[in-house]
Amino acid sequence: MFITKLSLGDLRCFESAEISFAPTRTRASGTGNVTVLLGNNGFGKSTVLKAVALAALGPALQNSGFVPYRLVRRTTTRAARTATITGRFRLHWQDLGLPPRTATTRTLNLTTKVERRGDIEQVTSSRRTLPSLFEERSPALFIVGYGATRRVEQSGYDASSRAKQRMRRYERVAGLFEDGVTLIPLRAWLPDLKASNPGRFRQAVRLLDELLPEECTFGGRQVQRDYVFRVRGADVPFPALSDGYKAYIAWIGDLLFNICFGAPNGAKLTEFSGVVLVDEVDLHLHPEWQRTVVPKLSATLPKLQFIVTTHSPIVAGTLDSSRVVVLQEGADGSVTARTGPEPILGRNADQILVSSYFGLQTTRAQAAVTRLADLSRKARRGERDAALAVLETMASGIESQRPAARTRSARDTVPRS
Repeated sequence: MFITKLSLGDLRCFESAEISFAPTRTRASGTGNVTVLLGNNGFGKSTVLKAVALAALGPALQNSGFVPYRLVRRTTTRAARTATITGRFRLHWQDLGLPPRTATTRTLNLTTKVERRGDIEQVTSSRRTLPSLFEERSPALFIVGYGATRRVEQSGYDASSRAKQRMRRYERVAGLFEDGVTLIPLRAWLPDLKASNPGRFRQAVRLLDELLPEECTFGGRQVQRDYVFRVRGADVPFPALSDGYKAYIAWIGDLLFNICFGAPNGAKLTEFSGVVLVDEVDLHLHPEWQRTVVPKLSATLPKLQFIVTTHSPIVAGTLDSSRVVVLQEGADGSVTARTGPEPILGRNADQILVSSYFGLQTTRAQAAVTRLADLSRKARRGERDAALAVLETMASGIESQRPAARTRSARDTVPRS
């Protein structure tokens, strides 16, 4: 299953908006199964992820443990009664109950509404969906989501207790709606998979290893219950990893769990399709890792559709402009969406930050901007030292993007009178 279009009406900051996710593999970046959402805080990036989940799972969310909260748009001048979310989905073999690798596809439009009565909101649906949506172990309409507060369950993991709190369909996306949701640790499912399905276990271990950065490897080895990762030559158990590794491995491991136990028998894990929603995909990641995280996800799991949010210009610069959606506030306070306003792939972070994607006037600290403005005023009054200081400041900004070049002082290039 892929989503190709999302229409929103009176959902939080969106009065009316349409977003296209049409998956097309681009020649330049090869990330046609990824869409990155950009926008200022409060401009609806997380809301879009929630909307995709609501559109796909609408009728199955009733009595699943999901409690809608402040989803219907309310402003100082108008409080809407109903939020409407419509998704256009492309269904694949696993959604249609066909054998793996069957090329047949089908399009399905699904609409979910959230109705407000006073302070209480309730999910309703058009009921037009697949009957298999109500089967917990069905591979159809596979969608999983991860919020920005993701963390792994560290104490005793109890599958039966979790099943009583939330139905599996909702549990897969609950982290988008609830801050306290924990992710399933590797030690809670990988040993059982090794015993029950060694072939699938090897696939899961290989995929997790491929999704890690070069300095970290995973071989599926346990020491005193915890799985061990090889990081820069040292064996490190999961609880001792840095926050960046733990945050990333947490949701990747949870994703692989859901794929392993959702994919039909006989299907390779890399053949499984569905939608993966990730808020703040760059969470705790070093800039070097940000350069590779999205392309690696796209290449390793090509049948999955990733819709992610980020504030990182480095992440955004790894995609073609057709894969980037910018959320912007209109004159009336509502938010609209537009796709790739200008080329972005391959630009450096500074270029992207001052482009229409982020809209910054400068990337310099405010104190530096104030000092530069003061120096510029003095230079215009004829103060030679101020003019030299302005030139040196500007030259250092240019040369910082050329690490192999040797810089010369501005004082060596400005002739003395």
